Amino acid sequence: MSTHFFLFSLMILSVSGFRESHVRGFASDDDLSIEHLKEHYGNKIDIEKHTSSSDRKFYYFKVGDKNLDHFLDGIELIKLITEHSGETEKLNVEDLEVQVDQVIGDLDRNGDGMISFGEYSRKFD
Repeated sequence: MSTHFFLFSLMILSVSGFRESHVRGFASDDDLSIEHLKEHYGNKIDIEKHTSSSDRKFYYFKVGDKNLDHFLDGIELIKLITEHSGETEKLNVEDLEVQVDQVIGDLDRNGDGMISFGEYSRKFD
């Protein structure tokens, strides 16, 4: 798996019948910046104390874990993609489905349909 693929860099997908699009995925260099994490966490935690790469990956993963179950599921991935797409036009449901399926397929090592922090962090190895 290429570290330039999605998670956590820019993701480029070619979908049949769909123009090639650049969709910013989660955990790109911009997403892992201290400034971006401050936008999400505000004053809830002192991000300045958590500047290591592993800390930033952990806190960005937690941004996406809306239901606090320690996994990223398809719905949470859709939210991450749409919140961080940078696209001026809305992505349609079919395109989102393809993107989410691709991300889960690439990162979900145990086949449970969700991404754990361990699976997510392997993207950076």
